[in-house]
Amino acid sequence: MQFFGDALVGDDFGGLVDENELDSISRFADSISSLAVRAHVLEFRLGPEFSGVDYQVCLMDEEKTLNSIRQYRREEPFRDLHGSRVWKFFEKWAEGGSSMRRHLPMLWLEYDRPNGVMSSVPGVFVSPKMSDDGEPINALCQALEVLYSRDDAALKRKIISHVISALPMGARIKHLGAMPSRHANFMRLAIEGFVDSPLSLLSNLDWRGNCDFVARLLARVQERTGMVPTLVDFDYRGEIEDNLGLEFFLVGDQVPDDKGRALIAFLQEQGWCTPRKAKALNSLLEWRITAPKDRSVTALWSKLYHVKIVLKQTRGDFIALPDVECKAYWGVCAGPGPRMISGLQAAMSGRKR
Repeated sequence: MQFFGDALVGDDFGGLVDENELDSISRFADSISSLAVRAHVLEFRLGPEFSGVDYQVCLMDEEKTLNSIRQYRREEPFRDLHGSRVWKFFEKWAEGGSSMRRHLPMLWLEYDRPNGVMSSVPGVFVSPKMSDDGEPINALCQALEVLYSRDDAALKRKIISHVISALPMGARIKHLGAMPSRHANFMRLAIEGFVDSPLSLLSNLDWRGNCDFVARLLARVQERTGMVPTLVDFDYRGEIEDNLGLEFFLVGDQVPDDKGRALIAFLQEQGWCTPRKAKALNSLLEWRITAPKDRSVTALWSKLYHVKIVLKQTRGDFIALPDVECKAYWGVCAGPGPRMISGLQAAMSGRKR
């Protein structure tokens, strides 16, 4: 579906990314246009330095996705993956009647772009289906067998079991990510569904960062914005890492009344987001609906999806204040056009009468 380049025209990315960077990502998106992508996402770093913009695509368990994957296997952008564990996982997920795909229906490919250069092998993030039985977790364990060596997979099964036993009521694993461009045995677990503060989970998982700093930060964010993290990210390479990710969603039920302006202002005040980038982010808070050139898509919906605060702790130092890096995620997906929305609104208005 060729719509990503169309969506880049019109949105004001200000100091978030330069023209050359956008052109490079757009060309890569065009090269995978035969893949039935549900959504495209750009990941921006908000500090003063510029170190590349990462790129993500979302695939869903849909017939058109599977058909496009069968065609895409023969194309240039995926040849670098042949023989890699990511490629083997991709084939396993896409094969007919895959129980893994049934329980892991959403798949994200994340391309790191350090210094503006696209990594040849993307990271893979899978989302287990919500269920009262253990099948989605079993599917996660099947994914581990493909994405990691036998010893690493066995260790990560134990980690997942430990994490599940430590989760507070209502919390669950939202994403599991493998990122071979960072390290062969790197794994990220993103946890969602916190009724209260996630601080108890940090203790339960023996996270070794500065918990007092996290507690103060969460309290200040909630006081200023009324927001709590939608997702909390934990990284593992053999054992739990000292880094921590706090993700604040700006779509769906999580969007605050001010659309996220107070959160962006808070990040700027802390020196974690430059004024120019804050201005650009504020311009991306509302949904933008545009008509694409590709007639197979009714309309393009784009906006800022979420903001992430990353705490980078000095390894083993419980007392030192962590370094903080902030990121923002802009996404675009296909959706109903203005005419269809007007028709739906008119129909709903008629029903209310």
